[in-house]
Amino acid sequence: MWRQKYAAQASPYAGFLLSRWWRIAPLFFAVHLLAAGLIAMGVAGGSQTLLNDPVWWLTQPAVAGSTQFGRLLPPAWSLDVEMQFYFLAPLLMAGMLTLKTRGLALLALGATAWGILRLLGPASLETPLLDVFLWLFVIGAVCDQAGWKPRRRTVAASIGLMASVLLAMLAIPTSRPLIWRHGASTAETVIGGEWLFLVLCLVSIPIAISTVHRSSGSWDRWLGDLSYPLYLFHWLPRDWYYRQVDWAQPAWWNGGLLLTNFAASILGAIVLLHLIDRPAQRARAAWFKSKQSRPMGIHTPQTENSSP
Repeated sequence: MWRQKYAAQASPYAGFLLSRWWRIAPLFFAVHLLAAGLIAMGVAGGSQTLLNDPVWWLTQPAVAGSTQFGRLLPPAWSLDVEMQFYFLAPLLMAGMLTLKTRGLALLALGATAWGILRLLGPASLETPLLDVFLWLFVIGAVCDQAGWKPRRRTVAASIGLMASVLLAMLAIPTSRPLIWRHGASTAETVIGGEWLFLVLCLVSIPIAISTVHRSSGSWDRWLGDLSYPLYLFHWLPRDWYYRQVDWAQPAWWNGGLLLTNFAASILGAIVLLHLIDRPAQRARAAWFKSKQSRPMGIHTPQTENSSP
């Protein structure tokens, strides 16, 4: 996106930041307000302290840094990190354009080594700090800069390795708690949990990069667009499910609750997609198009990867 849409514009940095923020923020705000209302009414679990903290509310509009004082929605930490990356991305891209293959490889290795050290140190898997996860962004950018398109055999091997790591997580007693069957994270007690995360990320790079080079139809685009509201909203039905489930009850009862949880998550995400997210993105496209002939020089964003 940076190379094709923003780099040659009159105000590339400002245009890029505004476009990326606009992609994330409307739905981010909507689901947080929905969660705040449900928590205030006692329908959903969550921190009442955050709702009464004006400092926390003041940190939300920028998205970057929004989880430094706590999270109303646990998945929001990754959006915090993502927006932090967008502040740095144009500078990173400008520097990468000056590097050749060896320099790009050293950059990716250096960022990955630092991320591994941070994750094996005091940082957790949900630490909302850019330097912990910068290596994931850098690897993707390096693959794009190098024009790497994985072969089918490489992608197949990647899928096989991903499946093997996931099966290992289930087979190894010390990593099995990473599977949240009872709705409580015990990741801090899991031996080797960070290593499994790192290995899973690294072996999945070929399949992730291969999806970038595939053309998508309207159904695939719709599913891709749905992933963002589902990612944010699913925590609310999930919370309801774990409040209602009783492991002493028959499997059919708990299974029904689980299916209700899934159905509510998907239906809620669909409503949010069509009532909030897509209208907001149409407004974003229209606004940038209106600036096309002005000195600001920001061109209309073309169809982008649907994930935020």
